[in-house]
Amino acid sequence: MNFSKFYENENKMLCFTVVAALSIRLFCMYYLKSYIIPDDWDFGYETGSVAGAIARGEGFSSPFREPTGPTALLPPLYPYFLAFIFKIFGIFSRESAVAALSVNCLFSALTCIPLYFIGKKLFGRQAGYIAAAVLALYPVSIWYAVNTIWDTAIFTFLCMTLIHGAFLLPGRFTYRNAALYGILMGITALLKSVIIAFYPFLLLWLYVQTIRSAKIERSDFSHIAKNRFASLTKIRRAPELSRIFLVCLAAFIVLSTWLLRNYIIFGRPMINSNFGLEFKLENNMNTWKAFEKTGDRSVFMKTHPTMNPEEFYLYKVVREIIYMKISLDETRTFIREHPGKFAFLTLRRIYYFWCGDLSGKNDWAGNLKVSFSVSGLKKLFLFLPVPLMLLGMWAAYLKIKPESRIDLWLIAAYLFSLPLVYYLTHVCARFRYPLEPLMLLFAVCGLREMAERLRSKRDEG
Repeated sequence: MNFSKFYENENKMLCFTVVAALSIRLFCMYYLKSYIIPDDWDFGYETGSVAGAIARGEGFSSPFREPTGPTALLPPLYPYFLAFIFKIFGIFSRESAVAALSVNCLFSALTCIPLYFIGKKLFGRQAGYIAAAVLALYPVSIWYAVNTIWDTAIFTFLCMTLIHGAFLLPGRFTYRNAALYGILMGITALLKSVIIAFYPFLLLWLYVQTIRSAKIERSDFSHIAKNRFASLTKIRRAPELSRIFLVCLAAFIVLSTWLLRNYIIFGRPMINSNFGLEFKLENNMNTWKAFEKTGDRSVFMKTHPTMNPEEFYLYKVVREIIYMKISLDETRTFIREHPGKFAFLTLRRIYYFWCGDLSGKNDWAGNLKVSFSVSGLKKLFLFLPVPLMLLGMWAAYLKIKPESRIDLWLIAAYLFSLPLVYYLTHVCARFRYPLEPLMLLFAVCGLREMAERLRSKRDEG
């Protein structure tokens, strides 16, 4: 086999990488028996509970196991997808677990494709291949694919596709492509609404890049124009703003049915209603006192309705919207009366988001049937990518041509904007995974920079 020819064949390399990644994940799922889920609640938690209600014909409702009426606690896409699986394979059945986890494995493997193209755009083909290969073998990616029945793997794939698509658009920003991209944005937001924090930066970047692309095109054309009429025809300003508007309109149309449903049922056109609860979990006096006494971060979940009977009773009696308002008011009171504590908790959340819980037991077994602790492995892979990513971002900024650095700003905006709501509310390790393919890409860039410097020093010596 001529490896150099295989390396040059982009489609074959990507196909091999995706098949290898998928095979590894499916093997781990079956070998570690992660499809054997101990109880119904562990099968998707709130999203599994809502999916079960949908499959039983009760509608989009009851996120906390017991019947509690309509809900907007979650965006609709993944619960409906899971309900579709339940309809075919049975509610909370082992067959449904295999199907849901297999889909996770597929999307986790497919994420290697947009990551490759992003790496190729920024750093060249070799960096793209290495980043895709690292993601295929990355334990964190494998773990979320085979263990977590949630939107994590699919959302990460869609986020990488959004960024790859953004890099493609400036040179081919037709009305058709603008509409298709807006549809993709709407679908991604229906899966997980946190992505909306990134959209203003994305649209601004698209507008700037489209204008730059149009200017370059006009400049190139002016050198070959043979008459003034042709030059003037080409110089006419492209309607960039109208295309940006079409992107927004297409995204809104995708979201509109769900917004209308929530307006009719709850009186508010929202994607999901859970901000008050999420904001309260780590920002209230009861959990602060418990945390101060024990130092155990698990106390922050003690006010969640699934773990606190009093909170669940209140949620059930006053219903979702009023409960969320009560939770939001309690949090505002806590912040107003204890701004120092809120600032400390926010800084702690920022630290935990990026570095993980490096103290105490922080196990990673989940539903995996393993006979040993993987806590150390989890701590390593939560912390290690961060310094390598920072090194890679600095190296990339220095190496990339100034006119191409705007592409780095799009990545930086994504890494900056996606965690913002978590800094204010609460953090778990799963929330960082949609950033990790890009973190790995920059880590690859950082390691290459270190290797080049070591090689040059060795050559000099």
